[in-house]
Amino acid sequence: MDKKEKKRLYDIEYRKRRGVIEKEKKRKESKEYKDKQKVFLRERRVKNHKNIKYNEWSKMGIKWDFKYQDPYQMYLENENCTLCNKTYKNSSDKQLDHDHLSGHIRNFVCRACNSKMAKYDNQRIRLCLEIHRYHFMKS
Repeated sequence: MDKKEKKRLYDIEYRKRRGVIEKEKKRKESKEYKDKQKVFLRERRVKNHKNIKYNEWSKMGIKWDFKYQDPYQMYLENENCTLCNKTYKNSSDKQLDHDHLSGHIRNFVCRACNSKMAKYDNQRIRLCLEIHRYHFMKS
């Protein structure tokens, strides 16, 4: 086989692979695939909720003590926001509230309350940083 023949075969193989890759991308972008993926992840979370949730939270720096409460059970039992006491409209309305400085879990709250508290936490963090900078620039 000469070089031209090898190159031609390689190009044909490359085009085939490229077509397969493009089909795979289209399949993954489809709504059906995304819905199946959501269901799969939801089922996986239910089966291994402690490990998965803990791993996700530990990546974000959130600390949870499993001795006292099971986070998934707490999520299922919590029907009202702990701050405003409104019932959740849907499951995506429940938000995990945690302290941004220490990373400790507070509770599950509605989206509106969580965004208000996050704003307050960010201001508190900025204030702590400013105090720290002022203290060390002064000395």
